[in-house]
Formats: sequence, C-alpha cells, structure tokens
Amino acid sequence: MATLARMALSVARIITEVLEGEATAGDATSLTDTLRMIQPNQHWDRGTLWVLSGSYAGRVIPVTGHLVNKVTFATIAPSALAATNRYALARAVYPWERLVAAINDALDEVRVIEEDSSLTGDGETLEFDIPITVDRVRTVNFNDPQNPKFKPPSTHFKQWGSKLRFDYGYAPPDGWAIILGHETDHPTMTLYNDEVNSEVNQEWLRWKAAEFALYWGAKTYGDDKAYDIEILMNRVREQQKTLYPTTPIITVRTA
Repeated sequence: MATLARMALSVARIITEVLEGEATAGDATSLTDTLRMIQPNQHWDRGTLWVLSGSYAGRVIPVTGHLVNKVTFATIAPSALAATNRYALARAVYPWERLVAAINDALDEVRVIEEDSSLTGDGETLEFDIPITVDRVRTVNFNDPQNPKFKPPSTHFKQWGSKLRFDYGYAPPDGWAIILGHETDHPTMTLYNDEVNSEVNQEWLRWKAAEFALYWGAKTYGDDKAYDIEILMNRVREQQKTLYPTTPIITVRTA
C-alpha cells in the first residue's frame, strides 16, 4: 500500500527536479553524496529529502541547507543516516507541505469503501437501523465469530433510507457480525507514513495530485518558463484521460 511519502515523491518526479542517489556519508544532521550531489551551493536549500533505504527508509526530512556535496537538516534520533543509504532529493520549488496539500486535494474527489461491523444478526430480524456514521451501503458480508476469516457475502439486501432490509429467508445468522461496506470520504493524510486506501487508483492519484500542485505553481510562479508549468500541465491532463479514481465495485444482486 502506498504511503504519503511514497506518493509525494511520485508526484515530485512529475513536476520538478528530483535527484536520486546513494549517500557516500551520513550522520544525524546531514547526508553527503560526492558522486551525484554536485549542484551549486544552496541548490537544495529548504528542499525535501526522502530516505529510501537503511534504518530510516520511508522517512521524509525537511532540508535546511546545502553546501558542496552535503545537505543538512535538523537532528534525527536515535540513529543516523549512513553511507550506502539511498535517497531522493527535491528542490524547494514545490515544498513538502504543497505536495501533501495537492495529494489531499486529489483525494477530496474520491469516495472509498470502509467497513462497519457494529450490527449483529439474530437469525430472524430482517430490518436493521443503519448506523449514523454509515452513508451509502455498497456491500454486505457476514462474519462468523468462531471463524473470523470466514466472511460470506450477502446479495439479498436493500437500503431504504436509514434502514437495511434483507429478503425473506435471508436473515443474518444468529450471533454473526453484519459487515457493511459503505462509501465515505478518504481520510486526510498528514504523516509521511499515512497509507492511501487500497481502492484508490495510485496512478490516477499521482497525476491528479500533480495537476493540483501545478495549479499552485501557476499562481506562485506565473508564466516563468523556468518551471515549464504549461508543458507539464498539458502532460498531466493527457495522462489522466484513461485513468479512473478508484477500482470499480461490482455488486451482484438477485431478484
């Protein structure tokens, strides 16, 4: 499952310069790469560092400075970065906060399926009050408490407003949990290790988030050709034409 850190890096690769390499040295406040980090001083100031391997793999670290072949940052604990740690580095053109905001803007357009298992069958009742936290019910499964992995689906249900009704002869089994798969908004992502819901099309998400980031870039940098915003915007829109936000849910219903 994709994390916020991984998705943000994927977006950054589309819209801005990203350097990827392997550290030749590292400690609690810096990372050095004498082979690839050869850009002018301050080139990576206030940028974003992704740690791709080692003890801090998956971590995102704000860069405070760049001098010669080294970027510096606030102290990390309890250990440190080291030689051979793989990394990715993006400039401050699109800071971490802006990448996160763009991803959340894209996720605002998505409805995902979450589960509610607060209802329990008794073998007889056919109509249940749907919990107030549940919106549109898309799927129903039952769960045998004696066999938690056994979750047979039900195709004999209907939602009428705030009521869930089962067809005659298909009452939920006595003592079994009724698992409602219902549509809901995707949670806002804030931490680098927050995970994207598995139903979200990650390819769609990275291109849609890139579009939102470029909107911000257009407002911030205007027509400055150095940022290639118009060219990049055309590219991301073209990529989205055949992509869908989520995996389609196919519900088989009986008469």
